[in-house]
Order: sequence, then structure tokens, then C-alpha cells
Amino acid sequence: MRAEFPEEENEIRIIEPEINEGDEVVLTEGPMAGMKTIVTRLMSGQDRVRVLLEWLGEEREAEVSLDSLRIPGEIRGKMR
Repeated sequence: MRAEFPEEENEIRIIEPEINEGDEVVLTEGPMAGMKTIVTRLMSGQDRVRVLLEWLGEEREAEVSLDSLRIPGEIRGKMR
């Protein structure tokens, strides 16, 4: 995410990184914080996605909030 400072306007716009299906992401909240995973599906009309997790030797899909993900190497603080 980066802040953009338009010269003609008096407002700050926040530009969020776009996450797509197939992207590698890192969970930032909950008991699996720090785990790398893959986005398998975007949930239309929601701020949620499905990710693929390895759990007890099996791969499973889980639904998580977009706020609980970051792209590896991305530096951002919690805005909400």
C-alpha cells in the first residue's frame, strides 16, 4: 500500500495492493500467523478470499479476511 498525494486535491488516497487467485500471501492474524499460503479463490462482493492451507499433512481450503493477508515483502501497518 502506498499513499498518493494529488497536487490538485486536498485528500490522500490509499492504494491497496491487488491480490489475485494464485498469489502467494502470508497470514498476519490468528493461530497460523506467519504461514505462507496461496490464494485459491476471491469471494465476490466480500473482503474475503479462500486460501490453501496445509493442516495435519493434508491440504485444505479456508476462508480468511483480506485484512489478515499481506504479500511477501510488503511492508504495511494495520489501517483499520
